[in-house]
Amino acid sequence: MYSIRSKILLTAIVLISCLNSIYVLYSSTSSILFAVISCLLLGAVCIVISKPIFTSFDSYTRARLERERIGTELNIAARIQAGMLPYVFPAFPDRTEFDIYATMLPAKEIGGDFYDFFLIDEDNLALVVADISGKGIPSAMFMSITKTLIKNNACSGKSPGEVFETVNNTLCENNDAAMFVTAFLAYYNTATGNVIYANAGHNPPYLKKSGKAYEMLKVEPCLVLGCIEDMVYDEEVITLESGDTFFLYTDGITEAMNSKRELYTESRLLKALNKHSDCPPKELLAAIKQDMDSFVGTEEQADDITMLALEIAHLTESKVKELTVLASVEYLGEVLDFVNTEVKRHNCPPVIQNNIDLAVEEVFVNIVNYAYEEGSKGSAVISINVGETVIIRFEDSGRPYNPIEQEEPNLDTSLEDRELGGFGVFLVKQLMDNIEYERVDNKNILIITKKIKNLQ
Repeated sequence: MYSIRSKILLTAIVLISCLNSIYVLYSSTSSILFAVISCLLLGAVCIVISKPIFTSFDSYTRARLERERIGTELNIAARIQAGMLPYVFPAFPDRTEFDIYATMLPAKEIGGDFYDFFLIDEDNLALVVADISGKGIPSAMFMSITKTLIKNNACSGKSPGEVFETVNNTLCENNDAAMFVTAFLAYYNTATGNVIYANAGHNPPYLKKSGKAYEMLKVEPCLVLGCIEDMVYDEEVITLESGDTFFLYTDGITEAMNSKRELYTESRLLKALNKHSDCPPKELLAAIKQDMDSFVGTEEQADDITMLALEIAHLTESKVKELTVLASVEYLGEVLDFVNTEVKRHNCPPVIQNNIDLAVEEVFVNIVNYAYEEGSKGSAVISINVGETVIIRFEDSGRPYNPIEQEEPNLDTSLEDRELGGFGVFLVKQLMDNIEYERVDNKNILIITKKIKNLQ
């Protein structure tokens, strides 16, 4: 029952008690001897028991200091990680078109989830939400790499799908730890309302159209980042209008668990979103977290929790831009520059932009060749309105001429047997989604349209 040191201590106490009893009974000049013996016994006892005590105390002190050092370093790492994410709100106080808010709550001191948002240019806002596999320091390191790669590639002019393709290949290199990332990346164009997005195995976002309930956005998830090289990431497009809200999150919300081992689930999240559908982003995220906390109760947080909400407060209406030039070939370059400036500003994909350039060139040259009598000088008015669809309107005051009525060329005949003309209008019809002509107030008006969409 007792250790050796305990037995020695008890024996010493018994001996000292006996000596004290003798001292009381035979109080004499020998009392000094008894005192000396008592001190020697106590000293021996202290020597026996003090060494392990001091050794144990020293080990405890070293362990405590080490724990404090690790805790301090983790706190510093947590502050550094938090500083990597946008945390000043309102994030863009000079922009009234939208309101944005985001939060990230790690399950440990540092986490693997992250969000990000940044302006690629004046009109395009990038939104990112991602979840790194695992937790703790390894996930935090992988998170830092992934966040930097996504932002750098997005700001270099790549589309969301192209960003993911590049980042995926980079993360696959020397990935011996077999870590991976689920991520959702979207570009919101403030001028048109278009949102171009790609999904790398992440939870589908929720969308609330103005005056309606939240609904889960139907998204086809591609493979997560960091697993297999040379993957293709599809892009999709939706349009946000004034009053719409876009909600992104990680599975730390839907997979939160209560004491009954029940999950919070997507259905509870959707119910909470619709319960607080009128809340602005900051209040909405707080309400969702409170609802989740009420469900979880006293259970410890098991996964990182990240949310981001974007509310469209006011869309800048697309204004019609207009250019008037002489109907002369020497002004073709100016016309093309005018059109290209607008379509580039509205994030038009390069392939579609090339098609628009070819169509514009054909229509303008057609006006130059056929609108006015030879030797007379007339003008051409070109107007462009870019929204979800690019609408280009050509107007001239020349003689009536409807190019749409021109017969299409017979492509089955040989070049020698084909009649001249007709190929320009035929090309425009092939390149554009729609072409219309009307004669109004002695003016020829030709309108060509092309929907902005991504080509895979």
